[in-house]
Amino acid sequence: MFSNRWVALAVIIVVGLVIWNLWEFKGEEETMQTPAPTASPIPQSGLQSGGTTSGGGTSFTQTQVQTYSAVVSQYEGRRIQFDDQCQSQPTEVTYKNGTTLMFDNRSAMAKTVKIGDQTYEFLPYGYKILTLNSVSLPATLNVSCNNSVNVLKILLQANILGQ
Repeated sequence: MFSNRWVALAVIIVVGLVIWNLWEFKGEEETMQTPAPTASPIPQSGLQSGGTTSGGGTSFTQTQVQTYSAVVSQYEGRRIQFDDQCQSQPTEVTYKNGTTLMFDNRSAMAKTVKIGDQTYEFLPYGYKILTLNSVSLPATLNVSCNNSVNVLKILLQANILGQ
């Protein structure tokens, strides 16, 4: 009888730990997925399914990613941040056509970011991974954030060497 109590207690502890881990994982998953690019772009003309948007000869592809810290490391040198006042860091960049960038909202407020002709909703502390492509090159993409216009200028150049 004494050992049955210990078995029951052990089962209760294991069940409690499983529930706690599921709860923690759920919270972690929300933290990872809420800012992740799983959110669909705002519906507008020219959108295609599968996470790709296009318009005006320029297209952006959303990519699934894992944890925030891993993404920050992966996109070092290709990360655009927006602060509380919707200002970007950096303010002017040049990339090869087809480059994948991390657009990162480092604010506790949601943001609406327009890149060229495409609009994206960013949750607080959210980010999106976008591949920038343009049919005509060089292409200049002006980026606006909420009511702040042209906070970032992206110049896309031809990828002649395939790098």
